Amino acid sequence: MSAVVERPTVTVGDPKRPGWLLAVVKASAFQGGSVAQGFLGDMTQVSALLYQQGKPAATFDAPHARGSQNNVTKNVVVTGTGGVVIKSLTERGTTLTADTMVWYASIDKIVATGHAVYQNRKKLITCQSPTIIVDTKLKSVKTGPGQMTGMF
Repeated sequence: MSAVVERPTVTVGDPKRPGWLLAVVKASAFQGGSVAQGFLGDMTQVSALLYQQGKPAATFDAPHARGSQNNVTKNVVVTGTGGVVIKSLTERGTTLTADTMVWYASIDKIVATGHAVYQNRKKLITCQSPTIIVDTKLKSVKTGPGQMTGMF
């Protein structure tokens, strides 16, 4: 079953921790529905509030996104494309931008690829790399081999 919805707001609960949220997502359009072992949806002009350990952690903005939830593994994955921007709510002045980002909500991990740039303005840190991996709060940062790793 598939549905098309204009200007939806979707609240995503944490399937591994009942009562906790993973995200509150707004989009200009949403199309999706049930698939064999879960749920799959495509969104345009996406703006979301991401949670880490049940608390607001970051904002997410992307022209396009695809979200999925596997009912067996309970994993939730959101892939943003077209120039994605994530801003930390806990690490003020910290942003991550990239062509594509994949948020593995269930393990609080974001993988940014394609012109990835991490900035922490408070600590005067800027990192550019083909791939940057962060936690949802944008506090723990890893880049490619031989590059940068740290908690800021």
